[in-house]
Amino acid sequence: RTTGKDGELTATGRSGDKIFMGASKAGFYETLRTYQYPPGMLGEERWEPWNPTVDLPLRRIGNPVPMYAKKFFVTILPEATLTEGGVGYDLLVGDWVEPHGKGTVKDMVFSLKRNYVDDGNFDAELRITMPNPGDGFSPISPEEILEGSEQPLPPTAHEEGYVPSLVFRKVYHLTEKIVVDTIEPNADSFFLRVRTQLGPDGKVYSAMYGKLVGPFSWYVHGTTTAVIDTTFYYVNPDGTRNVEFDPNQNLLQGLDSSESPRKP
Repeated sequence: RTTGKDGELTATGRSGDKIFMGASKAGFYETLRTYQYPPGMLGEERWEPWNPTVDLPLRRIGNPVPMYAKKFFVTILPEATLTEGGVGYDLLVGDWVEPHGKGTVKDMVFSLKRNYVDDGNFDAELRITMPNPGDGFSPISPEEILEGSEQPLPPTAHEEGYVPSLVFRKVYHLTEKIVVDTIEPNADSFFLRVRTQLGPDGKVYSAMYGKLVGPFSWYVHGTTTAVIDTTFYYVNPDGTRNVEFDPNQNLLQGLDSSESPRKP
């Protein structure tokens, strides 16, 4: 169906307690959403609120570009301990740096501390650090995210606000009822700035920008170190802050279908 000139569409029909809806338009990314009626409505004469209005904003397609993009599913190496300085990862190669992999540039350094007794009694800290001056992670606020959009994140990375490290902590001491699962800075997704070159005045002369798309998931049970799961990273090598990815032009070759992102 097509909206009117005011951009609104009115529809009627019978439904369950969820209504699935979407909106699309040439030149824009599609938005899909689910409307959930309040619990306890089953068996009532009609759903309340009656005739709800749901906004389906669309994000305009801008300038999708080739990027290095990969699903970040990695098992942390045993060498990645805080006392030993961690292990570097090359984002443009998609592998650990030599001698642990094929990478040559330390874009990120992974460090791990863990004290694991069993699934209900452990504490762990995973630290991801950008070793290059000026590199970092910039948290993306909830207000910047367009939920349900094919392109939920802004297409342009932040100019400022980058911090050099992400710190993840998990603490489970169930007998003492202590449970901690945090990330600092606290965000689901981040813009990236890597391979930064600073001028004499300390300002950014050149850099590569990208994004780390979450929510971030990691775990320590079932492994001797830790595993990072369900996170994607993207890096644009052209020197601009454009992080709108063209899924048909992934610069990382040789990935299987589960590793290569299909969304911008």
